[in-house]
Amino acid sequence: MRSLIILTAGATLFFAEVLNAQETHTVTLIVDTANFDRNNPASSCALRSESPNTGVVESNGDLENFTVTMQEGDLVVWEGISSSNPEDLVHLKKIKYEKGTKIFNKDRLDGKPQSGKGDIVEGKTISNTKNKEDFKYTMLFKVDSQNGTFKIDPKIKVGQ
Repeated sequence: MRSLIILTAGATLFFAEVLNAQETHTVTLIVDTANFDRNNPASSCALRSESPNTGVVESNGDLENFTVTMQEGDLVVWEGISSSNPEDLVHLKKIKYEKGTKIFNKDRLDGKPQSGKGDIVEGKTISNTKNKEDFKYTMLFKVDSQNGTFKIDPKIKVGQ
């Protein structure tokens, strides 16, 4: 009987962990580097988010209102790619808190170089936005074929 109770408790804890498991959301900045408009970078860009539970979400032209929904404890990985030339690297330099509910342990998440690829940024959510204002942030990026740093301002909802 004691073994059955221990086995049941262990199974319950295992399934509780699985249900609360951290999920990775990959947010990809897709830049048309061949037709990049320095004066209006958003017009040359799109955003796509992919994760196991929420599938694929695309910006469809509205970058300012592009919102990723996730759970507390999830990991976000931001990356950049060129839609027109795989040789043009897109570097995510920084994710910067702009306004709303703070969901990361820092106001600024810095890019990390990747061998043969553009820089990526990673962050793990530590709080939720349920019944609060969404996390609004600035995504700063560079494109190998362009001089300067450019920005886009999407949102994240946590625990919705």
